[in-house]
Order: sequence, then structure tokens, then C-alpha cells
Amino acid sequence: MSSEEFKKDVLKQQIDTIRLISENLLKAIAQAITSHKQSESNMAYCASHVQRAVNAVLSLAGDLGSINSIMQVEDSKNTITKLLHGVYEQVIRTAKKAEFAAQLAMEASMLSAEVSLSSVDARAQNLSDNLSDLLTSYFSKPDILFSELSEKSDKLRKNNARGKVKSEEEKAQLSHLQPMLVLLQNELQVIVGVKAMSVENGAILYDQVCKDISVLQKTLITAQLELSELSLKIKSLTQKMKAINRELTTAKDSLNRFFEMIRKMKAINPLISDDLISSCEKAQQDSVLAIELSSEALKSTIAAQT
Repeated sequence: MSSEEFKKDVLKQQIDTIRLISENLLKAIAQAITSHKQSESNMAYCASHVQRAVNAVLSLAGDLGSINSIMQVEDSKNTITKLLHGVYEQVIRTAKKAEFAAQLAMEASMLSAEVSLSSVDARAQNLSDNLSDLLTSYFSKPDILFSELSEKSDKLRKNNARGKVKSEEEKAQLSHLQPMLVLLQNELQVIVGVKAMSVENGAILYDQVCKDISVLQKTLITAQLELSELSLKIKSLTQKMKAINRELTTAKDSLNRFFEMIRKMKAINPLISDDLISSCEKAQQDSVLAIELSSEALKSTIAAQT
């Protein structure tokens, strides 16, 4: 193979590499958008489940408030009343945590819906279109290009970045787009940077592509910051839901002991209020429901993390 043929072959490989990087960018962004849409759906599902759990915890707190009021009237100093009061205060604290968790889940759901991936997609498409115009315009006159390269052959790489592009192709994720853009810039500079002015509109198109890359990089940074903030909110929400589950389980055990004491007292003393018994039965049912719903909310929160 002659020297000129070798240069043409290497040049063709570099042009193909540029096109491949552009294609991989669009693929990666499309995959990121598809993945995020599922995450957005998961987060909305999570927020609704957290709110249901919060409503159940608030209902339980209301039940215990009513029972506590009745017990305080009857005897505020006996052991049973003190046991209930301790559980009641614990559930009130849990309810406050649950309300904060619901607010956090709603914020995370709204943030998930507002991530700037559509802007990333639009900027990437602009880059792809202008890059295509650049390649079509600049390489429509190969003789001029090859003449330039023979004068500045050091500008042409002996080893192009195609292998690296292949490795990046396996990592089609938003976090890998920045290095792909840097790779694209480097490959463009090797070829187009020789003498862009020798081709009509070459310099203008090249400058536009460089601007497109810069804009896309900034948009990617914004989207990545938004995704990082979203990730932190979901992690915080997961920790809070775990704490709420633990506290509700502990409260349930104490409440079961209290309810059993009340039933025994009723068997011995029929004068104990039927309203108290009814309130205890409702609270017991609500405590079971609160634990079930908070467990489901925790599962949906963990699912939203993945």
C-alpha cells in the first residue's frame, strides 16, 4: 500500500470513527431517556405509596389520641395509662417523620419529571445534524483534503480512537457522554483542523459543531446535577421509610400488650367504656394497616433507587 493510500485508509477510519461517536451519543441518550422514563414512573408510584402509608400513620395517631384522652380522664397515673401515653408520643413522632417523608417523596417525584433529558436529546440532535453537514461539506472534496494532509501528515493519527469508541459503546449511559464528547472533539481536530478554510463553509460548520458540543456538555452537566440531587433525595427517603417501619413495628408490640390489658380489665370490670374497647380495636387494625402500607412504601422507594 502506497503512502497516499495508507493516509486515505486511515482518514476513512477516522471519519467513520467520528460518525460512530455521533451515533453512539444518540443511542446513549435515547437509552438514558428510556431508562429515566421508567424511573420517573417508579418515583410517581413510590410517592403515591408513601402518601398512603402516611395517611395510615396519621390515622393511627388519631386513634391513639382518642384512647389517650379517655384513659387520662379515667386514671392518668396507672401503669396502663402510662404505657399508652409512651406509645402515643412515639407514634406522634413517627407521624411527623412520615409527613416529612411524604413531602420528600413528592419533591423527588416532581424533580424526576423535570430532569433536563429532553434538552440533552435536542442538543445532541442539533450536534448530529450539524456534524453530518460538516462531514458532507468538508469531505466532498477529498483531493483538497489529501493534498493538505500530505503537507501536514503529522496531523493524521496512525492509530485512531475507534477501539475506544467501541469500549464506550458498551457503556451507553448518561455519565459516559462527557468523555465521548471529548473524544469527538479530539477526532474532529485531527481531521478538520488541518485547513477548514479550504472548503466552502468549512470553518463556519466546524465552529458550529464546536459550539454544539460545548452546549451539549453544559446541558449534560445540568442533567447530571439534577439526577444527583434526585438520587440523594431518594436515598434520604429510603432511610426515613426504614426508620418509620422500625418505629411502627416497635409501637405495634407495645400496643398489643396494652390492648390485651384493656381486654382483661373489661372482662373483670364491665363498667369500662365500650367506646374505649371499640377505639382499641380500631387502633389495632390501623396499626397493622400502617405497617403493611409503610412496608409497601419502602419497597417502592427501594425500587425507585434502581
